[in-house]
Order: sequence, then structure tokens, then C-alpha cells
Amino acid sequence: MKLTTIVLFICVQFARSLAHYTVALSIPHNSKVFTQGLEYHKGYLYESGGNYGRSSIQILHPDSGETLKKRNIEKKYFAEGITIVGNKVYMLTWKEKVMLVFDADTLELLSTYHYQTHSGEGWGLTYDGHHLIASDGSDHLTFFEVPTGATGTMLTKVREVRVRDVALGHYIHHVNELEMVDGFIYANIWYVDALIIIDPSTGHVVRKLDFRQLYPKMSRPRSADCFNGIAYNTTDGSLMVTGKW
Repeated sequence: MKLTTIVLFICVQFARSLAHYTVALSIPHNSKVFTQGLEYHKGYLYESGGNYGRSSIQILHPDSGETLKKRNIEKKYFAEGITIVGNKVYMLTWKEKVMLVFDADTLELLSTYHYQTHSGEGWGLTYDGHHLIASDGSDHLTFFEVPTGATGTMLTKVREVRVRDVALGHYIHHVNELEMVDGFIYANIWYVDALIIIDPSTGHVVRKLDFRQLYPKMSRPRSADCFNGIAYNTTDGSLMVTGKW
């Protein structure tokens, strides 16, 4: 079975009630890309890939997976999650505590900023219309003001919330890639084939979506890593999900 990126049409109402999803489209995914972030923007798909010496950001055709434009990231950075605000792509780095900002059309590097999350790492990133929201591999989400200052300055931290499964009475660690969908945060959990839906005001998990049958582990090659990457298409209400495979 070839490694694929899967587009899932999920009606938000159904998703929140744990209804099943429908696979609308499968397109090829480059297994050499260690997927960290996924975004829709102006009809195209943006994907960030990690690992030192192999990190990149690229623009893909959403119907074919074809790479239309790519920029390699400096070897000193391990690229992580991305989000797009206006016409700028904001990218976290894993341990470097540096945010890279690119022009969304050209992928030209525009500026860099420093930040501090709860764990000190950068994992997933999204935007709620007001603030950048970062995960860091822990059970914390950190809200930052969108930077407007000079390059090299520190991001302003607004607040933090802890991600908690109230029903089970415990906090959820290893929160990874993030995506805003109609006011809620959809999140991957490291090495779990599921998405959780988080209320950003409280950090409480309001629903879980089970994707274990989407690409069953028994069908994956040994080289496949974990389920990671969420992009929301506001035009048709679909989600595109993928993994490090």
C-alpha cells in the first residue's frame, strides 16, 4: 500500500458527535517529508517537514500532491508546525526557540522571532483569529500575540491553558499538530491515531475522533512513523490529514 495523504470530508456537526468520516480523496504523499505542519491557503496546501538537515516548507497542489514550490530550511533548525496569518507563514522550530516567518507566495524568509513555551520546545501551531497558539509536546498550549516588532525580538505571551480530558480526569500530554476549526482546536496526539477537539478557552477536550482504521498500523511499512498533520478547507468543510509516512 502506497503512503498517502487522505482528504476527509467531515461535517463539523457530525465530528463533534463522533459520527464516522467519509474519505473523499487520496493523493500521493512524499514519504521523505517528516510532516510537522499542514495548512490550506488560497487553494493550495502548505506542508512543513522536520529533521535537522532535511527541514523544509513546500507548497503542494491539493489534488495531486505535486510540489509546486519548496524552500529548504537552514540545517541548524528542526522545522515544526506552521500556520498562516494574512499572507505570512509562521513556523515553529523544535528546540531552537526561534519562529521563522515566510512570504506565503514566494516562501522568502522575512523575519525571525524568539519565543518561550512551557516545555521550551515548539511542536504544533495554529491561529484563532487573534493569537498564535503553540503546542510543545506537553499538556500545555501557549497563546502569543502575532509579532509586529523588529526581527529577532521575543514573542509576547498572552496566556496558557492545559489540555484536559475532564471525563477521564487527567491531562493529555504530547499534544502535537494543531488546527482551528470553527472556534475549536483540532489536535494530533503523538503516536495516537486520533484527533482531539479542544475548547481553547478552557483547554478541555470536548470530543475525540478515532482514525485507527484510516491507515491501519498493520498495513504500514516499518519505516512509517506517526499520524500527524491537519489542514482545514473552509470552502468545502473538509479536513486533510496525513502522517510522517
